[in-house]
This record gives sequence, C-alpha cells and structure tokens, in this order.
Amino acid sequence: MPVKRIVKLDTGALAAGAFTDITYSPEINLMITKIVIIEAAGNPVNNVTLTFYVADVPYFHPDVSAALFTTTSLHNPELKVLLQAGVRLSMRITNGESTTRRLYIHLIAE
Repeated sequence: MPVKRIVKLDTGALAAGAFTDITYSPEINLMITKIVIIEAAGNPVNNVTLTFYVADVPYFHPDVSAALFTTTSLHNPELKVLLQAGVRLSMRITNGESTTRRLYIHLIAE
C-alpha cells in the first residue's frame, strides 16, 4: 500500500545516560509499517534503546536497540501496528552512548 503519512518525532538533545518520553496521537487511523531513526549529526546509535507502546500495550519487550531502525540497518523490520485516531503512542528513548544524541524518529504509515 502507498504511504499515507510520515510522522517525524524529535527527541531534542538527549544527554549521555539520559532518557526522554515522546507521545503522539493521530487524528486519523494509521497503520504503522516501519520506523526509521536518524541521528541528527550522523552519529551511531548502537547504545540507544527505545520502548514502544500503543495505548499502554508494549510492542517491544522490554526494549530494542535504535540501531535496528536506522537507514543503514539491513534488518529494519516491517511492522503492522494499528494506531487508531486519538489513541496514544508512547516511546521512551534512552541514550546509553557516551555523548549527547538527537534522534529524529520517523513513523511510516499506510
């Protein structure tokens, strides 16, 4: 199916050892088919992890490496996560790297 929407979420500057919580609630139903993560300065994200919940239901247990979702990953999984209008998606991103990272998290949806 063609892409319906690409949603860009920004962690802001995330210090080494810190975490941030991000939420998103769409105004229309979306089927999230892929997540693509880009580090703003092109730095690696091997020690950055994320959790992913829709309406408090976890989709990653307990968390996964952000490196799985980068543009260079050969293993970026196809997803099929229904996100209904008004339902909250939440993520916790934890920076285990030794320096600050800023991530752009793109939700690709049909």
